[in-house]
Amino acid sequence: MSAGAEGQFLRTKTVGKLTMIATLSAVAFVVKMLVDRDRKEVARLHERLGLPDRSVEFQEGFDRWRVEWYENRVYIFRNGVLYSR
Repeated sequence: MSAGAEGQFLRTKTVGKLTMIATLSAVAFVVKMLVDRDRKEVARLHERLGLPDRSVEFQEGFDRWRVEWYENRVYIFRNGVLYSR
């Protein structure tokens, strides 16, 4: 491999690494925004509904599940995020 080709390879490799860093940073930023939005939504839901009539928590694999009953409605939370109504 000649010196010019080797230099081009290193530049291409560096650009690829920087692109990967930028992409992962953007994904992390969006995920953080979504998690914060979901936590606020759950907090508003709890403010509006008050304490649940009954709740059950359990862990399945890496996920933490919580089921809450409010009068005639059931809310299911997965890792602290509203999963189903």
